Amino acid sequence: MSFGRVKRALRRISVRLTLWHSFLFVAAILGVLGSTYVLLRSGVDAQERDVVLFRMYQYAGEYRSGGLSAVKNLAGLRKGPAQKAFFVRVAGPDNQTIYLRDREDWGQFRPQRLENMALPKGPERIWHLLDSGAGELLVASELMPDGNVLQVGKSNEESGALLRRFQTATLGVLAIFVPLSFLGGAIIAARTLRPLQKLTEAVQAIEAT
Repeated sequence: MSFGRVKRALRRISVRLTLWHSFLFVAAILGVLGSTYVLLRSGVDAQERDVVLFRMYQYAGEYRSGGLSAVKNLAGLRKGPAQKAFFVRVAGPDNQTIYLRDREDWGQFRPQRLENMALPKGPERIWHLLDSGAGELLVASELMPDGNVLQVGKSNEESGALLRRFQTATLGVLAIFVPLSFLGGAIIAARTLRPLQKLTEAVQAIEAT
């Protein structure tokens, strides 16, 4: 094999080592960031459900003790998204809306779609998710003693913003570390192959004398 072919083979090996190092490094970063995102999303979703359930217990307690008027009184304590008001709807057994709190504040989620969704038939609670394209409304439904259904929900605007910031930060990390992975791979490949390159150069020098 000529020394020119040896040098070309070493260059090919160097490129492959660089690419493999970069691939493994980026895969490791993506694995860590992906796992972190899944855990973060799972925790956020669980927290959102807990918050909705807490409000559901409040409104269900009011409904059982004072009926629809008690629900309206509690709902009237806060107004609009600025006060972090919750979505509240009361539907009859036929799923027709009896009461919907601040209808104009929830228009983007098209809450009328709930009229075509399943209602709980027993003590088991049902969850619905209304997607607006820009966010989601998580709604819990619970059957009341008089046969009506109480629905309480919350938009994921705050948690969605948190997840979007994480995604933006992830892109920033990748933008920094992907080029660095190529640079690191090139350095490692050069150091790994340096003895072979020196040996080739030494043999070539001996044959040239």
